[in-house]
Amino acid sequence: MQIRSRTVSPIRPTLVLLATSIIGLWTWCSGAQVVQHSEKPASLQPISICDLLQSVRSYRGKTVTVRGIYWSGLRQTCTQPFSTSDHTWPSAINLVDSDYVAGTEESVPFKTDRESWDKLDEIAIREGKAGRREEIWVTVTGRLRAPEAYIRKDGRVRGGYGHLGVYPAELVVERVSDVEIRPTPTYDYKAILRRR
Repeated sequence: MQIRSRTVSPIRPTLVLLATSIIGLWTWCSGAQVVQHSEKPASLQPISICDLLQSVRSYRGKTVTVRGIYWSGLRQTCTQPFSTSDHTWPSAINLVDSDYVAGTEESVPFKTDRESWDKLDEIAIREGKAGRREEIWVTVTGRLRAPEAYIRKDGRVRGGYGHLGVYPAELVVERVSDVEIRPTPTYDYKAILRRR
């Protein structure tokens, strides 16, 4: 039996390495646009609290980016309030970090960027210490939690999220960005200091 040897061209391994490098670079560059979670985000561009609440069921369980006023959650004054049955909810959502899992809610596939949230808290505290009345607008990306139905089988309104269940939805924060202070004298950030 004769054993044949095969001569490999020195160009072939170089071509394979070059092709692999090009594919890897292309994948890395295009990966900057891909969300790292198993579920595609419902919104890449920030949506308002008002728009979110008008379609809250369609965003349920999805990663969203929301813009609103940072004050006891994330809020906004909406011309059309979110109502279920005879209950009108505040135009606000509760904010929690990724370590918070309540009841039957699922955990999320990310960890909250605490540094971005801590910076926001530092700004709010600084503004409170200065005795400022204003609006701190912020963009928050996270996973939205909301009930499948707001009306229970007995016809009563289901409890919400946050302190005393007053919020209609809850955002598990992944990251905070785009902090903007507007001099509109709506909220007294000094009140934050009294709650601490």
